Amino acid sequence: KQSSVYHLLSRFSLSLIHINENGGDVVCEEFYLGYLPKLQQRLYKVIYQELRKCNQKILVCAPVETVKRVYMAVLDDHPELFFVDTSKVAFSYTAYFCTILVQYSYSREQIPKMNDEIWKKIEAISQKARQENDTDVMVIKYIHDYIINTVQYDREALNRGITITENQNIVGVFLNHKAVCEGIAKSVELLLNKCKILCSIVKGRLNVNSRYMDHAWNIVKLDGKWYHLDVTMDSGMSQKNPLSLAYDYFNLDEEHIKKDHSAYRLPVQCECQIYNYFHIAKATMKDTAYLERYLKVGLQRNYKRLYFRIDSNLLRDETIEKIIQDKLTETAIYNIRNWQIRKNQYQRIYEIRLG
Repeated sequence: KQSSVYHLLSRFSLSLIHINENGGDVVCEEFYLGYLPKLQQRLYKVIYQELRKCNQKILVCAPVETVKRVYMAVLDDHPELFFVDTSKVAFSYTAYFCTILVQYSYSREQIPKMNDEIWKKIEAISQKARQENDTDVMVIKYIHDYIINTVQYDREALNRGITITENQNIVGVFLNHKAVCEGIAKSVELLLNKCKILCSIVKGRLNVNSRYMDHAWNIVKLDGKWYHLDVTMDSGMSQKNPLSLAYDYFNLDEEHIKKDHSAYRLPVQCECQIYNYFHIAKATMKDTAYLERYLKVGLQRNYKRLYFRIDSNLLRDETIEKIIQDKLTETAIYNIRNWQIRKNQYQRIYEIRLG
């Protein structure tokens, strides 16, 4: 009986109408849809269509926990549904049916205008990203840097523990230039998929000074391998200028991301480091000799920034910091008068800015 109702409901989703009528095709790859069982995939299509129509009451035949899971999969796969208020949804269940009670952040009259404005920006940003970069990893870097340089993280909302809907969707990034992690991750997902790079959002927990909080970041696929990408965290590490953009969380594998992140659900594993920032820059320190040589060469060549990651458990923090201090005492030789040190204790990353 349940199967027949699924079949009946699925008839309403035979034709997917693109939401950005004036901005090209919907670019989302529907990552989470691919990991749902077939019956739930049909349910997914029904919910997606009903949300596109801004229907406030969606009636489906499925257990409430299944409906909740599929509903979230739809929203995670479709950041362009910015008008759905994710903080205000209710689920009611009877013997056979579950009703989703949805609220929307904007009126039917507001949505098309906002949508057109957002898609014009997405088209312009993605086009420039592709024109100025000839590899996928450099496109990802371009989008990463663009978000950091143009979007302010809303620390006030975080510190006060308040929820502002626009900060958690793409409106915050593209129209207000102010957002929190979920809005940033959704925008990265949309931009990279528009650039034909498979990207999805990941939700989980973040450890900040032993305080665990809800968080969202991305995974990206390069040459058939998945990587973790957290633009929000790099935004917090950066100083808003080209010499100090942070890449602490640029294309991490599972071993490194798990040092301070934990995903609620993630059907793939990120097990490669080829396109990790520090791997590309050859700035992963495996022993003291390599670290000493790296610092010495950087000082001799008058680099303004020394930026590296410790990738050996045999290197103790005390040893690393002594080597750094010993090398910095020699800066007078190279006419360097001052310096600043930033340390990411979880990822064991050091940034030394020299002046």
